[in-house]
Amino acid sequence: LPQLVDLVRASRRLPQGEEHAIRRGSRDFLAASKDLGQRSLSTAHRALKFLDASAHYGTKPEDLGNFNLLVDSIDNILERVDSSLKMASTGTSREDEEEPSATSAPSTGALGGGRPAVKPQVRWRQLVDNHRKEFIPRLVVKHNQRAPLNPAILAAQKKVGLRKGGPSDVPAAPGPVPGALASHLEAMGVGKRPQDLALPHPYEEELAQVSWPDAFFQPAKAQKFGRMEDTPLVIVRTERELRQMVQEIQATCIGKEIAIDVEHHDFRSYRGFVCLVQVSTRQKDFLIDPFDIFEQMHMLNEVTSD
Repeated sequence: LPQLVDLVRASRRLPQGEEHAIRRGSRDFLAASKDLGQRSLSTAHRALKFLDASAHYGTKPEDLGNFNLLVDSIDNILERVDSSLKMASTGTSREDEEEPSATSAPSTGALGGGRPAVKPQVRWRQLVDNHRKEFIPRLVVKHNQRAPLNPAILAAQKKVGLRKGGPSDVPAAPGPVPGALASHLEAMGVGKRPQDLALPHPYEEELAQVSWPDAFFQPAKAQKFGRMEDTPLVIVRTERELRQMVQEIQATCIGKEIAIDVEHHDFRSYRGFVCLVQVSTRQKDFLIDPFDIFEQMHMLNEVTSD
């Protein structure tokens, strides 16, 4: 513990912000920083190979540049700690956890004890960016549009790879700023104010022009929902099934109510993600499993933006 306390104290003395930006102008400082970084990676790699050997078999220190590898290892280690604490408090052994009896319920992964469940978000890693500081709409297809997406949104999407193209296609910001100076200003925290960087809503122009018929605000007689036994339940897991659902709603629910409910999952996820979408009409219930069709879920906007 004293060594850990000393380590934390030493880390707080590392230069930050403006001081770090100024010191980066020294070649000696850059060389020392690179050497310290390599030694830190090697130390972290040795620790992870000891604590999570199966995940790091055959890996090298530089592989930790893949941040997902580090995150997954920390998850595995913390789950083992949690499992060990649970066994210590209940008096069970690891064999009891991993070999349930024939009469016991099957393991549900880390949520219910036993072996940790695989993180579902590894199936759409390309959509996850935990380092982005500003919100950039991921909507690349604008349904029922009266005006195209704002050019600022298009440029921001290209810059971070959400839309085909790249930084070279992005219009330059007004006023040329040399690359070295821009990096220096960014390290010092100098730049535009957050309110100047905010992107408009993708449907800003449509929302400004929206008008509701008077009938929407008249009292309506309550309608009793149908019995569960008489209401078909449709599971939607594929792009084809999602398209069929949207087309059916468009054909049968014009001018009628639909109900939408969204479930959020944040286990083993910092920001969380949508894990289930429920859509109900007067005739049917739809359960959408979005895990394999996240990049096609924009099709729902055919209904919600109409």
